Amino acid sequence: TFDDRSRTALQNEAGEGFEVMDASAPEVTLDRLDPRGVGSTLKVSRKAIITPSLTHPLLEPENLAGKSPTEVKKLLIDRGVAESVEVKVSPPWKKRLPTNAESIEVVIE
Repeated sequence: TFDDRSRTALQNEAGEGFEVMDASAPEVTLDRLDPRGVGSTLKVSRKAIITPSLTHPLLEPENLAGKSPTEVKKLLIDRGVAESVEVKVSPPWKKRLPTNAESIEVVIE
């Protein structure tokens, strides 16, 4: 079963800013059997759904301040926080987000 210890282990592996949403029970298969009966190798695996937390540190305006839209997209996608990112800078002729984090609004859809 998916108990608290299993969830904690998966959460630690996922890292800060990610949440374990669901996980299957462990699956155990015999990987290799020693014909002499000296030893065997078992393979244990489990599947899990791990998603970014809505409070992921990279979504904090302080971490986006002063970056270009391209830098923001690359950062969030490369780190697995988002699959797609849309950055709107106003006025449109500005090339970077404001350096003042209080002027940045993060909207998650």
